[in-house]
Amino acid sequence: MVCAASVLGWTARDAHAAEDAGAARFHLAYEAPAGCPERKDFLAAIHARTTRPELAAPGESAPELTVSIEAAGDRTVGRLDVLEPDGEPQRRTVASRTCAEVAKALALVAALLLDPDAHAGSDAIPEPPPEPPEPGPLDPAPPAARPRARQARARRPERTRPDEDARRVALSAGIALGAMGGVGPAIAPRAGALFDVELAPRAPAAGVTLRLAPSFRVAADVAATSSDLASGAQHYLWLGGTLGACPARLSIGAHVRLAPCGAVQIGVHSGRTTEVTNPTASSDPWLAPLAGVRLEWALGSSVSLELQGDVAFPLLRSRFFLAPSTTIFEMPGITGVGSLAARWHFR
Repeated sequence: MVCAASVLGWTARDAHAAEDAGAARFHLAYEAPAGCPERKDFLAAIHARTTRPELAAPGESAPELTVSIEAAGDRTVGRLDVLEPDGEPQRRTVASRTCAEVAKALALVAALLLDPDAHAGSDAIPEPPPEPPEPGPLDPAPPAARPRARQARARRPERTRPDEDARRVALSAGIALGAMGGVGPAIAPRAGALFDVELAPRAPAAGVTLRLAPSFRVAADVAATSSDLASGAQHYLWLGGTLGACPARLSIGAHVRLAPCGAVQIGVHSGRTTEVTNPTASSDPWLAPLAGVRLEWALGSSVSLELQGDVAFPLLRSRFFLAPSTTIFEMPGITGVGSLAARWHFR
């Protein structure tokens, strides 16, 4: 049996937080094997203890509850993941001998999280029916039901797809510092600003998960470097913008994400000579597709750090020279771009 006192102890602190946040509406995602209470039974168990919480509308900002129940040997383990709109993901785990007991305990945790005044005495999820008595010596044995039990266990778990599986639009902005090749003979320091739009899943990631979570980025950057000549110096400047997209991401726990990305850079590449008798200056357009990887580490619900590396393939290659035809620098066909960024997430 699951101890009700321990469940109440788990939720004491979180219930007060829900009361302060006015968390009367919520989203619910529910997953359980065949033979366990269904999603409607779980909702009925919550409402049997409190009538205050209601399911939130799609896209509404509200706490997100994700319930997952699975068999583990001769016991059943249930998990309740809670994601507040402005808080860190939290998890509660319950284990017992039957699926009904686990669902009942998780429903109590959810009810107290959503309403601190909920009462724990109601029992809306029925217990499984008692096992039939053993047949007597003269009674014929009932037909064996083991093949059907094995068939039931072999069925795939039910997966409800409520509105909580819909994606939410997440906006973020940040600043980036890094380095860029191809601007001049030496690596050019680079700085810029960025703005992201992401179609993110509502449910928090658990473990290592590959998800379709497309994100789109607009960035503006500047990079500059210089080189010494036999007489004088050459200064290089790059001004441009980047349009990029990352179609999917690999989530490692709740804080680390890895995503493949592609982008296009458009800008102006210029150079000028100084400290010479006849200084020159020239500018050329810049156009280069990029392919790379982005690694993100969430420091909290509002701030994250990001490390990105890309390979650029310039389609327009600038050449800088001194009259009449002395080449100072010619852009390579392949170069690299790297940056470290800090992002602020708007909720």
